[in-house]
Amino acid sequence: MQEFVQGARNQGLNVLLASGYRSYSDQTWLFENKVQQYDGDEEVAATIVARPGTSEHQTGLAADITDDYYELKQPEVLELTELYKWMSAHCQEYGFIVRFPKGKEDVTGIIYEPWHFRYVGVEAATFIMENNLTLEEFHELYGDDIAEAPVTPAATPAG
Repeated sequence: MQEFVQGARNQGLNVLLASGYRSYSDQTWLFENKVQQYDGDEEVAATIVARPGTSEHQTGLAADITDDYYELKQPEVLELTELYKWMSAHCQEYGFIVRFPKGKEDVTGIIYEPWHFRYVGVEAATFIMENNLTLEEFHELYGDDIAEAPVTPAATPAG
């Protein structure tokens, strides 16, 4: 993460780690607040904030990264920032992916989040980003056996 952030800063970009590791209690608080915001609709809330115990933030492998503090993160605003443009183009070089990409909401079950980056390792990240996959699609193709995944730039997923 430090190298990824430093890479962006070396390009003259402002980087703000908006959210990193979250405890179970922090995730519970965020989820319950989102449920209240949507009049008790847990299903809608879960497309915006992960249920406690399922958030990648709780693993320490994910971070929300923006160029500034935003009271409300709006995908259509954040995807236009120079920071997002650089980070989404270079994240795989540091082992990260855009975890909830645009147009893949039906696959991930989560809204498009151009600020949410997940560490998966350089080889997996390169394959995922070059083939426009989600982590779910990658796991569907290869399960937990990354050794089976082709990692060459010319590789394309089967099926």
